[in-house]
Amino acid sequence: MKEVSRDYALVKFSRAYDENQKLLPISGVVEEFNCQSNEVIVVDGLLI
Repeated sequence: MKEVSRDYALVKFSRAYDENQKLLPISGVVEEFNCQSNEVIVVDGLLI
Protein backbone atom coordinates (compact mmCIF):
# COMPACT_ATOMS: atom_id res chain seq x y z
CA MET A 1 0.00 0.00 0.00
CA LYS A 2 1.27 3.49 -0.76
CA GLU A 3 -0.03 6.94 -0.03
CA VAL A 4 -0.60 9.12 -3.10
CA SER A 5 -1.21 12.85 -3.55
CA ARG A 6 -4.70 14.30 -3.61
CA ASP A 7 -4.36 15.28 -7.27
CA TYR A 8 -3.23 11.81 -8.31
CA ALA A 9 -6.10 10.23 -6.39
CA LEU A 10 -8.61 12.61 -7.97
CA VAL A 11 -7.45 11.80 -11.50
CA LYS A 12 -7.56 8.05 -10.86
CA PHE A 13 -10.96 8.33 -9.15
CA SER A 14 -12.33 10.36 -12.07
CA ARG A 15 -11.66 7.40 -14.37
CA ALA A 16 -13.85 5.06 -12.29
CA TYR A 17 -16.83 3.29 -13.81
CA ASP A 18 -20.24 2.98 -12.19
CA GLU A 19 -22.22 -0.24 -11.86
CA ASN A 20 -23.44 0.18 -15.47
CA GLN A 21 -19.87 0.27 -16.80
CA LYS A 22 -20.15 3.98 -17.65
CA LEU A 23 -17.68 6.65 -16.54
CA LEU A 24 -18.88 8.56 -13.52
CA PRO A 25 -20.10 12.09 -14.37
CA ILE A 26 -17.64 14.85 -13.45
CA SER A 27 -20.14 16.49 -11.09
CA GLY A 28 -20.51 13.21 -9.19
CA VAL A 29 -16.75 12.67 -9.09
CA VAL A 30 -16.11 16.14 -7.65
CA GLU A 31 -18.95 15.87 -5.12
CA GLU A 32 -17.89 12.44 -3.91
CA PHE A 33 -14.20 13.27 -3.83
CA ASN A 34 -14.71 16.49 -1.86
CA CYS A 35 -16.99 14.83 0.69
CA GLN A 36 -15.76 15.78 4.16
CA SER A 37 -16.06 12.30 5.69
CA ASN A 38 -12.76 10.52 6.21
CA GLU A 39 -12.37 7.34 4.23
CA VAL A 40 -9.53 5.09 3.19
CA ILE A 41 -9.55 3.65 -0.31
CA VAL A 42 -7.57 0.47 -0.81
CA VAL A 43 -7.34 -1.10 -4.25
CA ASP A 44 -5.74 -4.43 -4.97
CA GLY A 45 -2.98 -3.91 -7.55
CA LEU A 46 -4.22 -6.93 -9.47
CA LEU A 47 -7.43 -5.07 -10.28
CA ILE A 48 -5.65 -2.27 -12.09
